[in-house]
Amino acid sequence: MTDRLGAMLDEYAELERRLADPAIHSDQATARRVGRRYAELASVYKAAAELTRARADLAAARELAAEAGSAPDGGGFAAEAEELAIRIPEIERRLAELGEELEEARSWNDPERAARVDAEIDALTSELERSLGLGGRDRGMPSPAERARVSVTKAIKAAVRAVSQDCPALGDHLTASIRTGRFCSYAPPGREPPVWDL
Repeated sequence: MTDRLGAMLDEYAELERRLADPAIHSDQATARRVGRRYAELASVYKAAAELTRARADLAAARELAAEAGSAPDGGGFAAEAEELAIRIPEIERRLAELGEELEEARSWNDPERAARVDAEIDALTSELERSLGLGGRDRGMPSPAERARVSVTKAIKAAVRAVSQDCPALGDHLTASIRTGRFCSYAPPGREPPVWDL
């Protein structure tokens, strides 16, 4: 994220904090000025929030592509991850440019130019909201349930690795017995699970 864009987002957060304080409303002129500036930065903030979501989607797509690497197409996530990896920096640069252009238009008191820039920021936000799908199609990004599944799988595997360091026999048993995927299960191989003396 560019320094200027980061500064604008920090300013937005500070303005939001100030507007939440009831004391600011005792001075109506200050409240109006802060509220106006807050509204001016709202479109930039919304676009940046969508950009952050797209970055999270990229991280999840990369994890899922790595997990589904044995599938012929990597589960479809590898191509999506590459597409996102290319588009996100482009969109981030354009958002920073638009934010600066919006600041300039407002400082020069050029409402027509500010409105055009605001409309372009809204269009950029809409593109991000559509999740950067190509050709108008929806991107096949993971649902919240799929993300949760990946998180649970990673947590279970990390726990089994930690157990394996202290008790290799138990780690081997858990590795052979725990299945993750759409459903998680503990199904020890053989007839009965071993008896552990802890």
